[in-house]
Amino acid sequence: MGCGASNSNVIFNFDRAKPMFAAGEIISGTVQLNVKDDSLKVNEIDLQLIGATGYSTRSTDGNQHSRTNYHYVRFFATQYVFALPNGGERELTYSNGQYSWPFQIQLPDQIPPTMNLPRLYPHVRYYLQLAIDKGGHKRKIGEEKYITVFPRVSLSQQVPNYMTATMFGNHNRKDITVKGTLNKMGYVPGEMIQGTLEIENPNQILIKQIDLSVNGTYNIQMQEAHFKVNTGTVQGIAQRKGERIVEKFEIMIPDKTLSPSYQFRGGQNNSAAATCSYMLKFEIKAAGVFTNFEILVPFILGTQP
Repeated sequence: MGCGASNSNVIFNFDRAKPMFAAGEIISGTVQLNVKDDSLKVNEIDLQLIGATGYSTRSTDGNQHSRTNYHYVRFFATQYVFALPNGGERELTYSNGQYSWPFQIQLPDQIPPTMNLPRLYPHVRYYLQLAIDKGGHKRKIGEEKYITVFPRVSLSQQVPNYMTATMFGNHNRKDITVKGTLNKMGYVPGEMIQGTLEIENPNQILIKQIDLSVNGTYNIQMQEAHFKVNTGTVQGIAQRKGERIVEKFEIMIPDKTLSPSYQFRGGQNNSAAATCSYMLKFEIKAAGVFTNFEILVPFILGTQP
């Protein structure tokens, strides 16, 4: 009858509606194996939980043809054995039908958050995979089941000064000077970033507008990916050229799943490096040539206030 694994499918059911877990938590649920062939003969069935980074590089061959190379670093892996032969049995046989097993796997306390989508590079991803052992050869069954994992980043415990105001500033060649104050250094999704801008414009150059945005960066195995979280404009500044302008600004951090600020380096067997960081970006647009400039203000994004 053969192994039968290629014609079997797997369904994962978790103890919660969304497969999102914090570092240190126990992932629990059941996995269902549907055997569609007459029989499935194996030496072992186990569940694997894997954490891996993925990144890409470019290379050129002798004919100057460029190609993209994809790399993976498995920094975390654990195994949960479901079934082994008993006594003198050499293998297990599962006939056509459905089989299910409960499972519980604990996540480590210190792991990087899920970053980016699994199909995009670079990324940090976690997934569950049912596997069989047949004659000493491991073989996966069914599709990988991705889960979302976040470390706990408590602003009050891990960033003691997160309530401290942050000052920033920059200027351009036309002597437009922008100074500002951010109300604090740390935020969580769903919070409003607020502050004040002070503009010194002695030559009364027309300031067209000031755009602001919340931006994130993944740096995984030295490859970066940038993404926007939210965008807006500073109200009350468009088309002004006064010598001194003072305005308040605000922009929301959406209340959605966002990787927290985190820096990781390490792993079980293979070393991985991954960092997630955030910045508030001001883009000052003024009349004239080479007069536009920007200000980048870093802040910490946590998972708990």
